Amino acid sequence: MAWTYEDFEQQTTDAAKLSRLHLHIAEVREKYGGKQSVSGGGMSLSVDTSYLSGLEARRAELETRVRRFNGRTPLSFAHTQR
Repeated sequence: MAWTYEDFEQQTTDAAKLSRLHLHIAEVREKYGGKQSVSGGGMSLSVDTSYLSGLEARRAELETRVRRFNGRTPLSFAHTQR
């Protein structure tokens, strides 16, 4: 399945990644509505809850980094502190 916001890791700053990740988590939740499986038309799609758990873990990591570095990447933050 192609998602609209799954490209969050390609953003240039942690703040931009986090913003896009919030949208991706919302679209994943909206699509599956918290269901563990979706079936119909002779097809069954099992939603891997570890995918959503992984997204939420990444969100927590990015939130920490954004708070710590004020939205900049650690490398760019280090250059401004010299």
